[in-house]
Amino acid sequence: MKEDYLLKKNPALPLIILFLLILFSSHAEAKTLHGDWHYSGDTFTVEDDVIMVTHYNFYDTSVILDVNDKTYIINEGGCEITPTRKYCVDEIFRDIENADEDDPLKFEAGIVYAGIYVTISTRGPDISLSREFSTTTPELNEEVTVTVTVKNNGEEGTDSFFYQETLPKGVILTASSSGTKRTARTVTYESNIPFNSEKTFTYTFKVTDYMEFTSQPIAKYAYEGVEQNVSVPKKTVKVNKPYELELTLSQESIEASDQAALSIRVDNKVSDDIEVNELELIPPSFVALQTKPGELDKRKGSYYWNGSIESGKYKLINLLLKPLKSGSYVFSVNLRVTDSAGKEFSEVQNATLTATVKELEPILSITDKSVSEGSAFRVAFSVRNPNDKIGFRDITTGIRSELFPELRAELDELLPGKTKTLIVNDTLTAPFLDEKKSYEIEAFGTYETTTNEHFEFSKTETITVSPVSDAVSIIQEFSDTEIEAGTNLTVTVKIKNNVEEAVSVKVADKYPEDVSVIGGKTGTTLYFDEAGTKQAYTYIIRIPSDYEEDKLVITTTASIGGKNYVGNKSINITISSSVEELNESKPVKKPEPKPRGTKEKKPGFIEKVINSITDFFKRVFGMKK
Repeated sequence: MKEDYLLKKNPALPLIILFLLILFSSHAEAKTLHGDWHYSGDTFTVEDDVIMVTHYNFYDTSVILDVNDKTYIINEGGCEITPTRKYCVDEIFRDIENADEDDPLKFEAGIVYAGIYVTISTRGPDISLSREFSTTTPELNEEVTVTVTVKNNGEEGTDSFFYQETLPKGVILTASSSGTKRTARTVTYESNIPFNSEKTFTYTFKVTDYMEFTSQPIAKYAYEGVEQNVSVPKKTVKVNKPYELELTLSQESIEASDQAALSIRVDNKVSDDIEVNELELIPPSFVALQTKPGELDKRKGSYYWNGSIESGKYKLINLLLKPLKSGSYVFSVNLRVTDSAGKEFSEVQNATLTATVKELEPILSITDKSVSEGSAFRVAFSVRNPNDKIGFRDITTGIRSELFPELRAELDELLPGKTKTLIVNDTLTAPFLDEKKSYEIEAFGTYETTTNEHFEFSKTETITVSPVSDAVSIIQEFSDTEIEAGTNLTVTVKIKNNVEEAVSVKVADKYPEDVSVIGGKTGTTLYFDEAGTKQAYTYIIRIPSDYEEDKLVITTTASIGGKNYVGNKSINITISSSVEELNESKPVKKPEPKPRGTKEKKPGFIEKVINSITDFFKRVFGMKK
């Protein structure tokens, strides 16, 4: 047979076939990026591609795909192939006669659109790149190894692959793996990356200066004459200084004369000893400083330390700070360090401490902030020290106003946290006025703190004086202002105190003698502790049916106890004639005489019973008056 002949002629043929089967079985499959039904006019994105579908005629067998700035005409069942993508129109659904609601047809504004199934897959190489650094924070002249891994997960191998990194000045390449090309600061790797494979290469560099830089190489591959860039993650490499200086304040804001702690710490960040040539602390004026005896040298107002710090160790200096007065104080530290290679470094850091003095709190109190003319009122003035440690002394103060002569007082000392009343006057009298007026009362003064600082203070309050006639308001409320004679009227009287002072108000109502009160009371005395409104009383009066006037005048009188004031308020209630009077004024119709010879028919017994029952139920249900 032919097969036997081929085997005899080529005994290695089975091995060749087996190799090809293994080769193609390991061949990477294309990755489907998109697969879905679309309609003419649809626009969608796949990764970085923007795709628009156009189908001009319902029965056309071709579709136009616009991909970014390129246009492809693809027949049903066909594909357009690029070096990186495969665009396919798998099916165009046009069977409108046999379609059901689940089939991919779209009806819009009377137009039917065919469903178009579009698939988009990867094609060619699929290159990814990763890098590993042995460290990104090396010490000076420490070697850093970069391991680069390039993977191809695509269905085709590359025609070429290119990787190159150029390092900045101060960085030197020291080694690289085979297959790379290297100069003093540039490394290059070129190769082909077969499908479903990966390649790895390494290179080593060292940083010869204390610096920070970003490693950002370029990488690209070519396939079918088209170059594609490969994304490479950035890496930041930083060579730390051989030391770290840190200033720490226990509190950034304190009360003047209180204490805070300042810590100065110098860490050795390298594997060799470092030499601190000089650490200088420059304290500001008006701050007392305390440190461990013998730890710092003091020269011309500054403090100094120098010495060696071993690898992995640190030098810590603690100081107590006591500001002698309020203000912001800057503590400056100058540091000079030499590393094991003899390289020198210098640095300046500052720490700011704020010292505060809480100012004296003036307390000005007036018994009533609104009073009527001629009323007595009281003014008092106190001072408070809100500080925890700072005292006040030589306090000179006074109170002034148009209402009274200036009042003065002095205080030698006010301890922290204490309050002292300096002025009290309860014999003051509000002036007599023609109209309401407001007066300012000002407390003022000066004082000194135990930190030898001088301050001034001021506090103002306002008192309003009203004429007695404006001190209270009468409020009248009525159930109605137009009523009929023979009905009732409900009257409610309220008094509003317009001033803050305590007053007593006597209230009474006056009304015509021919009306009568049938409930409630018409007079009382109200007591007010402060401004506000209170109800005096409520009563009901009866208007007689034969009330002759068309108006009813009700007058409320209010007088303030202890003051020569009486006020009143009146209202006219309109009275209309009663229903009975209206009925009496109508002409009376005489009954017509009965014809002669007729007798009045009297109801029988049964009729009387029925009428009695009917009248009973009418009375029960209110139907008969």
